[in-house]
Amino acid sequence: MLIADARAAILRNLGGTALNWPHELVDGGLQRAIDDLNRVLPRERLHDARLVFRFTDEAWTSDHNVWVTLANKRIRAKTVTVTGSGGTPAYKINTDFLMDYAGGRIQALSTGAIPNATALEITYTVVEVYIDLSGLTDLTRVYRVEYPAGDMAARAQTFYTWDGFLVITGLDQQSQQALAENEHVWVYYQAEHIMPTIEVPGTWPPHLDEVLIKGAEAYVLITKAVSTRLSAQTRVESAGVALSKIAAALTSAEAA
Repeated sequence: MLIADARAAILRNLGGTALNWPHELVDGGLQRAIDDLNRVLPRERLHDARLVFRFTDEAWTSDHNVWVTLANKRIRAKTVTVTGSGGTPAYKINTDFLMDYAGGRIQALSTGAIPNATALEITYTVVEVYIDLSGLTDLTRVYRVEYPAGDMAARAQTFYTWDGFLVITGLDQQSQQALAENEHVWVYYQAEHIMPTIEVPGTWPPHLDEVLIKGAEAYVLITKAVSTRLSAQTRVESAGVALSKIAAALTSAEAA
């Protein structure tokens, strides 16, 4: 259902035109109905991720005693190699530089051998059970994880999510093991439904169109009623002020 279809359906049931029910009011009611739907029947999505854990020769520039953010977080200890641009010389951790493995940051030490403001390279491995979900901007909850992807029968793995990462805690009911480079994982997740636009329909199933329309109508009527009540209250107060001024003027005239 496109936004024009939704607006037309809402206006048809409410009666009147866009002059009586502006798009802003109608769209706001529809969005609130969508928000309600997200709480009970969120959007179902599937993400296919190719697993890459080894990153080589990532470029960065030294800045003495300042943390520099790398492209990836959750770096595995003892897998880091830092060199000058081109592969030499090699530098030593805790002598020439420090690492924030969890946050994916590096700091060149002014007391070490790394020159300041110099182009360098770093090679490292991300912990092989961490999967970055930061690209799933509509994610609300991970429902199921299958690894390796596409196997028969499907193999669901245990996991938890934390700070934008999916962490595999066990494989096939066994203890935690490293996932394989370049394998794929399927992440079944729940997401929020999106508001329809002029060209893109809403993401809810078509059989729920009428449910969303009825919900939107209710919110539109509630919003309109509250707005009308506030408007009436303001007008009554304004009328009271005007009457007070008239009474004061009459009193002044009588006294004259």
